[in-house]
Amino acid sequence: VKVVWYAVSTQDFEPNLLLDQVETTTSDASIPFKLSNEFLWSIGTYKVEIYLNGTLDRTLNFEVQ
Repeated sequence: VKVVWYAVSTQDFEPNLLLDQVETTTSDASIPFKLSNEFLWSIGTYKVEIYLNGTLDRTLNFEVQ
């Protein structure tokens, strides 16, 4: 499983900035991932892409207001 986070459109980052990515191998049914930041999150839109076995499975969009 690979998870990739992007800042899509925010006040402080260039568009579609790669924030972080994490890859792991497991047989567990639940795989927790966490993205943290030392500062306040910039207002705007973000997304996380979830890959299973090297193939994009889904994209989740979220917004910080």
